[in-house]
Amino acid sequence: MQSRLQLPTFRRFGMAAGVAAILLLAGCSDSSAPRSVLTVTEINNNAPLSSDVRNFGTDRTPNTTDDFVVEDQVAVEILSEVHDPALDVFQSGPFGHIFITNYEIRYESEEEIEPVSGSLAWTIPVNTTFVGSLAVVPVARKAAPPLSVLVSGGEIIATAHITLRGKEKDSNAPVKIETQLPVHFANWVDGN
Repeated sequence: MQSRLQLPTFRRFGMAAGVAAILLLAGCSDSSAPRSVLTVTEINNNAPLSSDVRNFGTDRTPNTTDDFVVEDQVAVEILSEVHDPALDVFQSGPFGHIFITNYEIRYESEEEIEPVSGSLAWTIPVNTTFVGSLAVVPVARKAAPPLSVLVSGGEIIATAHITLRGKEKDSNAPVKIETQLPVHFANWVDGN
């Protein structure tokens, strides 16, 4: 029986290369995939959105000069975690942030409501919880049919399908997060 020292040089080299390759591959991840996983943990305090299509102002009288429309903004809470605990990803290092750059909202309802899209400038550090504000129903959507018709009465119940897109710092790997929010459109009674 031969000792390891007596094995031919090329065999020792081949075994060492094989062990090194296995160890190297065990710690690698897909270089085109982001190192962080983003999860929407809360949107609008986990409650449906009651979207008021018109506020009749302080006099509470329709069609007067103090009437106004409010854009519906909701809080979105996002958890950022490293997808593989074997990876050493830190906020101060490479791949330590995700940049959310734009969003799109499609409404699913019995009435056709135009989609919404826009730009964002959210920077989400790895291993943190981030809270941002998102315009779910802009004034322009409330000023156009079918939502503008609700000033006279009625309601539309919809689901807002929200897609956030961005990229990982340094790798520029694309990131996409999807969530949804129930939205109840009506001309709600205005508060005091």
